[in-house]
Amino acid sequence: MKIYLKIIVLFILNIDWLYAQQSLKLSLKEAQELGLSSRLDFKSGQKEIALLGQDIVVKKQAFAPDLKIMANIMYHPQVQSTLIPAGFGGLAEPTILALGAKSISVFSLEIKQPLFNPALKLDIKIAETLKSKEEEQQRKNVLSIKRQIKESYLNVLLRQIQKQIATYQMQRFEKYQNLVQDKYHQGAALENDFLRVQLDFHHKQEQYLASQNDYELSLVNLCFELNIPATTNLILSDSLSENPLQDVYTDDSLYLENLTVFRKLALEKTRLGLEAKKQQQSLLPEINLIGNYSQQYLNMTFNYNYTDGKWWSPYSYLGVQMGIPITKQFTNSSQIKKIQLKNELLDFQTLQEKNRVSFELRKAKIELKNALQSLRRNQQTYFLAQKIYQNQKHQMSIGTLSYNDLLNTELSVGTTEHDYISALHSYLLARLVLDSLTENL
Repeated sequence: MKIYLKIIVLFILNIDWLYAQQSLKLSLKEAQELGLSSRLDFKSGQKEIALLGQDIVVKKQAFAPDLKIMANIMYHPQVQSTLIPAGFGGLAEPTILALGAKSISVFSLEIKQPLFNPALKLDIKIAETLKSKEEEQQRKNVLSIKRQIKESYLNVLLRQIQKQIATYQMQRFEKYQNLVQDKYHQGAALENDFLRVQLDFHHKQEQYLASQNDYELSLVNLCFELNIPATTNLILSDSLSENPLQDVYTDDSLYLENLTVFRKLALEKTRLGLEAKKQQQSLLPEINLIGNYSQQYLNMTFNYNYTDGKWWSPYSYLGVQMGIPITKQFTNSSQIKKIQLKNELLDFQTLQEKNRVSFELRKAKIELKNALQSLRRNQQTYFLAQKIYQNQKHQMSIGTLSYNDLLNTELSVGTTEHDYISALHSYLLARLVLDSLTENL
């Protein structure tokens, strides 16, 4: 029995290990779709939209008739006295007489149906506008999630290239060490050069380990953005390649109004217009159809006997109820003035936001153009540095280049590689900023 139990435990642990080590190959688009399907903030936004959608249903139900059953049961231990005037029933003088029933019960069915109430229709339109605003907010959240995932995805690719360059540097110095070691054993190199090349090789190994750690950390961060286990073996199918700037954003006015921030401002302006209209129509009367069917029981006890009709009497009516607001005639103008001021403030905010976005777009285009030109120049110098490495390795192998001279050249090669990584990072960042501004994620 213990053996079977151990087998089951090992089987479960093996399944967990396989799940933790599973591979997941993703393109950038697939990573964004996966993140949206698994991120809790996205699901929370969907719930907010669903709640506002339910508010619309509730507002529409206000047109339905209000039907309710009511029961009013009262018992008076002492019947209230009343004045009987002289001449009534042959009385010569007025007298006080206790008249009434101790048990009074009314059972009724009431109905109220709105016939004319403009505020109810406007409440539905306002609720629909608020739902549309929340949908735009969710669209903004989706773009934010996509940007976070895209930034993390590109960071992994950048760290991968940085790791590759660190690998090349370590391999170069390993070959330098082998060349100097051979020359040292042959007596053609100084001991100090041999020690320096060992130290430099060790330094490049440390740089490679640092780049390896940065790469693994970037993968962990991407797993976090995707809301998947950090132990998942991610394989990125996309690669970094030069993507020249295509001049598609020629007229900012063509797409500014389609940006989320301006769609939200437009919806807010619509909502304020509906609120102002609601205030104006609140001065109109409300008309409702009302009806009531009741049975009243009067007796000295609670002995309900419906078959004995003498104690029961109907009390029913059908009518139209109209309410005309009086106080709002004086307070309504202040509310409308407040909405007008909000509308004017919203116009200023919209204009200011358009100026800001236009400036940010122009700035982002210039920065992207400069970053692209810098990246192209650094790519050329990077390829040139690879040729220099091959030449100096050959020169050192035949003894025409000393290790000191090689270090001077290697310093330029290393600086070129560093500049290439910096230029690539600046280009990716500039591209990401422009794509975020134009919501092209």
